[in-house]
This record gives sequence, C-alpha cells and structure tokens, in this order.
Amino acid sequence: MFTGWTYPTKSGATARFGNPEYYVGPMIPFDNHHDTGTKLLLNGATLGSGGTSQVDLTAALQNIFLHPNVGPFIAKQLIQHLVTSNPSPEYVARITGAFNDNGSGVRGDLKAVINAILMDPEARRGDDVAQVQPSDGKLKEPVLFMTNLLRTMNATSDGANLDSYASDMKEEPFESPTVFNFYPPDNGIPGTTLLGPEFRIFNSTTAISRVNFVNDLVYGSISSTTTTDISTYVGLAPNPGALVDSLAT
Repeated sequence: MFTGWTYPTKSGATARFGNPEYYVGPMIPFDNHHDTGTKLLLNGATLGSGGTSQVDLTAALQNIFLHPNVGPFIAKQLIQHLVTSNPSPEYVARITGAFNDNGSGVRGDLKAVINAILMDPEARRGDDVAQVQPSDGKLKEPVLFMTNLLRTMNATSDGANLDSYASDMKEEPFESPTVFNFYPPDNGIPGTTLLGPEFRIFNSTTAISRVNFVNDLVYGSISSTTTTDISTYVGLAPNPGALVDSLAT
C-alpha cells in the first residue's frame, strides 16, 4: 500500500526515487517503485491491482479511518491530552459517538469532537468543587507548563534557551526519542491504579528543572531576549487573597 514514495526534492535538484532526507513539503510518488498487486486491507476489504501510489495510499488511509477502533482510540487520547488522564469508559463512549457522527452524519469532524470533549459533564464537573473526583485532572506536560507561564506573565521572547529548559524536563520540542511521543498514553503511576502519561518523564530531577524554570523566569534570567510583564500581579500585591486567586487562575 505504502510503497513508491520518497522525500520531496530539494530546490535546484532533480527528482529521483531515493531523494535524500528533506522535510520541506510532501513526499512524492514514483509509481515504477510501487507494488501494484492486489492488497488485502483491514475489515476484509480488498483493493484491486494496478493502482497508483496515490490512489492506493488514499484508499488505505480511508480504510483505516473507517475502522471502528479509530473513534475510541482518538477520543481517549484527546481526552487525556485536554482534560484528564483517567476518563471513564462512558466519557470515552460519548466522545466516540461525536467522532462517528457530528450530528449531521459527518464522521471525523474534529471541531465537533473537541467541543464534545471540553463541554462533557465529566470535563465540566471541576466547575463545582463538590463534584471533583480524586482521579480528575492531569499533570501538565513540560512544554505546555512553560508556554502557560510565559503567557501568564505576558512574556515576549525569541525562544533563546527555552529548548534547553524543555530538554532538562525531558520534552525538548521535535526531539521525541521514539515515534510514540515522549511518553505512552497507558503509563501508570506507580503504587496506584491510575494512568498518568506525563508522569513517565516526571521525576525528582525534572521536578527541580520545573522549579528552576519558574525561578529563572520570575527573576529574568532565561535570556536577555525573554522579558516578562507582571505589573498586573504587582497591582494586586496589597491584597494577598486577590493575588493568590489571580495566580491560581
């Protein structure tokens, strides 16, 4: 199904099968290197012989997209990234329903899926302290932890040194150690029955790295090109309760 593709062609070079590594633009097909035989796909589907690289690729992706496991797989992982590491089976089922049908007969409408995830009763029960469950929530992954603080402190930055801080927290952007991301979705928290994907890269060392990042950001030592504006918080300083509430938000 997936044979016959190579890297895009570098500017000024001649396209050939086996182009050198180059990541600017989509891969390109060479049909004379594509297996044109009959293919047996998921769900018992068969694709006839003679297809081009592009035709067969499109058919294969569509076949995967229609597999019944795709909805639950995507639903659970998106919930884990956006809301909680331990969604109930019912929560996953509701989001799977939104993936399978957005209400207008459309499958795979991610706008509808994200809306369903964030507005689900299980996601919103944190709005009422009395409804919060011990297993709710998730550990914020390092890059989101950093960008959250930068935005909160109205920072301006050209990014200098930020990758080093992320690397110290074991999540340097674009440098995942495997194709399976920086941590697996089924990572369990030791000593519990709870899932905690982000906890795979959270330990005594990376915890200190988080503290160091906060300290350096507050005291302006990230780099000369990263500055913050905490005037809003300074204005609240005479009222400790209001300051804490603002920081908590």
